[in-house]
Amino acid sequence: MAQVSEKVGAGVVSARLDWQKLSTDGTNVNALTSQRLTDIGGGATFYSTLVEVQKIKQSLDDLNAMAAD
Repeated sequence: MAQVSEKVGAGVVSARLDWQKLSTDGTNVNALTSQRLTDIGGGATFYSTLVEVQKIKQSLDDLNAMAAD
């Protein structure tokens, strides 16, 4: 579920890193990031990822019911 906010610029999607927020198939936002380490210092590799967002016309109750299945 997405929220629109003035805290994030137009054309930008921001995702919170939260290990407890899994999708119905058991993945989370970390599926978009590489497991590689940087060549300088061995830290995490962060980068931009292209995503597509579209509005759906289902109610929250419908979506929760689908997620429970």
